[in-house]
Amino acid sequence: MSELLVPSEWLICPRCDAVPLLATPDGHRCDACGVDFPRVGGIPWLFADPQAQLAEWRGRVDMTLQTLRREHTRLTAATES
Repeated sequence: MSELLVPSEWLICPRCDAVPLLATPDGHRCDACGVDFPRVGGIPWLFADPQAQLAEWRGRVDMTLQTLRREHTRLTAATES
């Protein structure tokens, strides 16, 4: 997947409103408040608490996968009977 290139001077820290964010190998960093913002799928993940947001989204994906697995098991059992 190609990386989305966004000029750092366009990005504002969602936590402290500092400008600009500094580009890093893994995303962006705000020197004013010390928060690192990762890139997810090449897109800057700019939330006031990026790690908490990532954890929430991962939890949602896990719950969806569990639901799909249960549905798959149910449908497989229904077609075998």
